[in-house]
Amino acid sequence: MKRPALIIQELSIFKMPGFPLGMKPIVSLSSHINVIAGPNASGKSSTARIIQDILWKQNIQRIHVESRLLINDEKWDIKIDNGHYLCQCGGVDDSLTSLPAYDESKRYFLALHELIKEDDKNLAQEIFREAIGGYDLNKAKNSLGFKGSTPNLGLTEFKNFESKRKHVASIESKQKELQKEEKRLNTLKGKYDEAKSASKSQQFYTYVIDYLHAKKRYESLEIEKNSYPEQMVLLKGNEDVLLLKLETDNEETNQKIIVIQRERKSKQDELMILQLPEGGYSGTLLDELREYIEKLISLEQNLVSKRCAIKKNEEETTVVLSQLFPTLQREALAALDLQNIRDLDVFFEGAHSLLSRKRVFEDKIQRLNKEKQEQNHTEENLHTGIRFLLNWFEKDTRPSASSQQTLWILLILGLITVLLTYFFGWIGFCGLVLMLVYVIVKGRDVTTDSFRETRVGDFKKTGLPEPSSWKEEDVSKRLEELHQELQEAKRQKEIKRSIAELTDQVERIQPELDTLESKRAAWVKKLTTIPELIVENIESYSGLYWFLKDLQQWQKHDNELRGNRLSYEEEDKNRLETISCINAILMRVQIATVSDAASAKAILKNMAENENKRTGLLRDCGNLNDRESSLKDIKANYENEIQSIYSSLSLETDMKAELRDLLSKKESYDQWVKEFDHAKRRLIEKELQMQNHPLYNNVKEELPTLQIDQAEQFKENFSNLSDQTDDLIAEIARIEADINKERSGHELEIALTEKESALDDLEHNYLSTIRSITGDLIVNCLKRRTQEHSKSKVFNRANELFNKITHGHYELILDDHGGGSFKARDTVLNHGLSLDHLSSGTRIQLLIAVRLAFIESQEVGIKLPILADEVLANSDDLRAKQIIEALIEISKEGRQVFYFTAQTDELKKWNEYIDRNPEINGKIIILKGQSNAQVSYHLDEKREIPLRSIPNLPSPSINSIEEYHTLLSPPLYDLFKNRPDQLHLSYLIEDNELLHNCLLRGIQYYGQLRSFLRHKGKIDNLQEPILGRISCKVELLYCYQELYQKGRSKPIDNEVLLDSGKVSNTFISPVSTKLKELNYKPELLIESLKKGEISRFNQAKILELEDYLFENNYLTKDERFTADEMNSQLQAALSQMDLTVTEAEDFLTRLMN
Repeated sequence: MKRPALIIQELSIFKMPGFPLGMKPIVSLSSHINVIAGPNASGKSSTARIIQDILWKQNIQRIHVESRLLINDEKWDIKIDNGHYLCQCGGVDDSLTSLPAYDESKRYFLALHELIKEDDKNLAQEIFREAIGGYDLNKAKNSLGFKGSTPNLGLTEFKNFESKRKHVASIESKQKELQKEEKRLNTLKGKYDEAKSASKSQQFYTYVIDYLHAKKRYESLEIEKNSYPEQMVLLKGNEDVLLLKLETDNEETNQKIIVIQRERKSKQDELMILQLPEGGYSGTLLDELREYIEKLISLEQNLVSKRCAIKKNEEETTVVLSQLFPTLQREALAALDLQNIRDLDVFFEGAHSLLSRKRVFEDKIQRLNKEKQEQNHTEENLHTGIRFLLNWFEKDTRPSASSQQTLWILLILGLITVLLTYFFGWIGFCGLVLMLVYVIVKGRDVTTDSFRETRVGDFKKTGLPEPSSWKEEDVSKRLEELHQELQEAKRQKEIKRSIAELTDQVERIQPELDTLESKRAAWVKKLTTIPELIVENIESYSGLYWFLKDLQQWQKHDNELRGNRLSYEEEDKNRLETISCINAILMRVQIATVSDAASAKAILKNMAENENKRTGLLRDCGNLNDRESSLKDIKANYENEIQSIYSSLSLETDMKAELRDLLSKKESYDQWVKEFDHAKRRLIEKELQMQNHPLYNNVKEELPTLQIDQAEQFKENFSNLSDQTDDLIAEIARIEADINKERSGHELEIALTEKESALDDLEHNYLSTIRSITGDLIVNCLKRRTQEHSKSKVFNRANELFNKITHGHYELILDDHGGGSFKARDTVLNHGLSLDHLSSGTRIQLLIAVRLAFIESQEVGIKLPILADEVLANSDDLRAKQIIEALIEISKEGRQVFYFTAQTDELKKWNEYIDRNPEINGKIIILKGQSNAQVSYHLDEKREIPLRSIPNLPSPSINSIEEYHTLLSPPLYDLFKNRPDQLHLSYLIEDNELLHNCLLRGIQYYGQLRSFLRHKGKIDNLQEPILGRISCKVELLYCYQELYQKGRSKPIDNEVLLDSGKVSNTFISPVSTKLKELNYKPELLIESLKKGEISRFNQAKILELEDYLFENNYLTKDERFTADEMNSQLQAALSQMDLTVTEAEDFLTRLMN
């Protein structure tokens, strides 16, 4: 029967040592040939190791893997998560069976360096041992002590056993006599059983007699039941007491109703005596009346206050008038128009402001006129003269180096002096001092030349006074004087401009002064009409001011007096109107009128009291009506209850005699009920006791006709038979005592123990001898079978495979010399070739055939995949083709093959062979690199063909920066698990061409780039400014990552739980499941454990686990930074970097998204 093959269809590695972020899933694997290629550290060897771990469940503590297998068209799913192994077939938990032992797993891994070792001195002997399982039979035989000799009857163990056997036989003969007694004992026990059976019959008929008596008593009580009335069942016994209470309560309720009716009549009489209008005094009427009375009280109080104020104002007006005009009468002053006198403050405030401003302007103009001077020369003329004098210091001839330097220094000092003088005034003269000193030191013997004479002529044309002499000292002095004149010219120009502005300001406020003067004249004219007023006192502004102030004070008191008089009249009018309104309201309710607030207040109080009394009487009458209605309902309930008691006993109302008769029989009826219930229970108990007896089924048909005397007769007969039981027990006890006395000794027991011990020693010797002889036979047989290769299944299968994969070119033969060795026979040349004379390709083919034949001999269930690692290394095209064909032949046998390589030439050979042979079901898988950067890639190592041809990178020229970043799909950056060295360059480089150049060299992460540049590596287009910005971004990431981790817990997984040692194997599974539900957050896991969500988890272990997480920084007690705090610190760090805020924001946004 053809064995099924185990086919790996999908393999997803989420985490394994060296790959904390896992690898890209491998899907749609071929059932025949799978070539897995990639650079060093890309995961090839790890993938091969994971395949073996999946099958043999080894080394699964630190990996997270999922795989889908296919066996006989059945899909199997295997999931490994940090030591947890789950295997399902069709969704049902199952396990892979018929797998070889784990020690045999290495035979499924074909690695060139393991198959052939160049320093092996006896390769043929190694291959021979490989063919028979890799064991040395002679060494195994000697170490196990196998030999073919057999022992004789003189063996010590045999003699000892024979002695013990005879001793046991002599003891056993003594026991034969006891057998006869034992037979008699069995007979007596039979008789004893019959007597015991009679005892059971006696017991049964005792139960029957009890049952018949109970039945008779029950039937007699059943007949007695008919002597009692039917109502006795419904009678409670307290009906007479209950009726008496109900009738008493009913009568009391009726008396209460009569009392309520009398009290209500009394309240109604009191209400009639009040003689209030129907409906009483409404609340609106009382509120309206109360409001008018309060208003009347307030008005009367205000009138009193007004009278006092009027008297006070009259006195104050008289005093002020006598002080202002002693001889002036009030009537003459009243004729004066003083309506606008309150505008006096505004008038004087405006006058003071205008006069003050005018005085300030005039003072400034006077001061500037004193400083004003006439200038003989214009500012422009002075600038021209200064420029000519500065040019005078230059020379037209070719000067020496020192002279040329002197001229430049003087020119610079002159320009600085002009600028400083123009902007800062006299401070600029410091430059002239420096020029003078420099000229004295450097230019003492310099004479004028033709160039200077030209400058002298130009200066004379300006009309400015010449220097006293045209020497450098005098010219410098004159130049300083011109600078002073220029500064003075500028200052005089500024003075003229200020005088013009101030004069303009004075002219602009003159109209306002004219208006002010006309207002002052109007006030004077108005006041001169007052008799006895001295006009000279008010002609000035101050006299007018104080006169008007006194007059304004009198007018104030006079106005207050008039206002208070008018207010008093108005208040009195309102008082009379309010009294009229109050009397109108009182007349509507037929009450006498009032004339003041006191009488009105008394009437309101009396009305309110009467209304309150009326309301109380009406409320009491309502309450009495409610009580009467409630008592009538209670009285009706009492009458209904009395009626229900009589009707429940089928009696007419008031049939008290019949009720008393029933109650007199209640006691005897209750006694009968008790006896009847007891008889019924006893009957059931005895019947159940009788039915549970083993003999019940034998006589149950006779019981209905059985009488009590018959049952008693049966009981007596069986009682006589059971009396023999004691005699039989005594006889049996005597015989058993004799037998037990004989058996009480330990001689036979000891003898049997010694016999068994001797037999064990003999058996142990026998088994050892059998094992030794069998082992010797097996070893000898194995030796013969390996020599008789024509009969060896392993050898025949190896020969068959070797011949097939060499296309019939070679056959496998066995050389018996030297303990046995393999040779290859060339079927064309008919020559036998030793392994040392074979080519490396043929030798590998032979080794693969022998290894595969041995594997098949060990497999009893399914065919497992073969894993080959760079077997084509160092092979030419012909040998490589032979090895490829060998592996393909293996796959055609129905076994899945995986070939791992890092060489592009090997990949090319496989690809070309599969393309030329489309019938081959093969697939090539490229591992482009690991998901993290913790392991060096070593992609710069020299190879025959550069490995960079493996990646398939998109072109950078047709995409924007963001599009190219999306196409590359770099791994996400985890702020807790990753370091900046693990950041993909796509986040850091914004030049697609430069990024493409890095990726072509296999440099994907910042750590690689830094190491590459540190070892003097060069990349096209990578300039220092770009590298500086990259370094700044990495430094910014360091800062941001440190701020982000502050106060935040780090996610954990099963590996952390295992490392802590605080979670036992019993709880690791539920704790891992809970951790996954909580999104791997440790603080939520600790909180969940403390709440007891995982039952029976030790509280002490929770605290230990929490301490472990704090110690290892998975948990923290630090406070998180707020968004403002993080932004502030990031801005501070960014200020020290050569990076703009926009670049920093774009970088962090891309990283986080």
